[in-house]
Amino acid sequence: YRMTNVGIKNATPSVELDVTGEVHVTSNVDFDANLNVDGRTDIGGILDVDGATNLNNTLSVSQDTTLSSALEVGGNSVLQGTLNVQQAVDFDSTLNVDSSTTIQSTLAVAGVSNFNNTTDSSNKNDGSVIIAGGVGIANTINIGGDANVGSAVSIGSSLSVAGGSTFNDILVS
Repeated sequence: YRMTNVGIKNATPSVELDVTGEVHVTSNVDFDANLNVDGRTDIGGILDVDGATNLNNTLSVSQDTTLSSALEVGGNSVLQGTLNVQQAVDFDSTLNVDSSTTIQSTLAVAGVSNFNNTTDSSNKNDGSVIIAGGVGIANTINIGGDANVGSAVSIGSSLSVAGGSTFNDILVS
């Protein structure tokens, strides 16, 4: 037992144990206080942290990583590959997508949806919104411009026309 600082390859130790060089440990190391690492850290096995962990610089992960609980990110994050989410995703703010987006299943929207692109349509294959299948609309539809129908129209109730209208090839049954 020494009451002074100990230096290994260090003639003037500035703390209780001051090592200049590499340290090799073949069994567990238990720290009851902070571990401060100023250089690079390579972990060849499992890193088990019982308390909160703050990373003040870049975390680089080169293999698959599993998070068993929440990941909270306070700043911007960049994903350079595919993000595969196997359960629900909850956004509390805006989702901004800068490129094409493919949705493989149903898109359910509970609030109002705005499509702000103003590309006009001259046929069924162009315009701001292009829908390949049928469209079911449960309530009133309001069209601010012309309505061009390329096939038969079936009206289940009355047709009210305001203003001048031209009808060709009308079949009334």
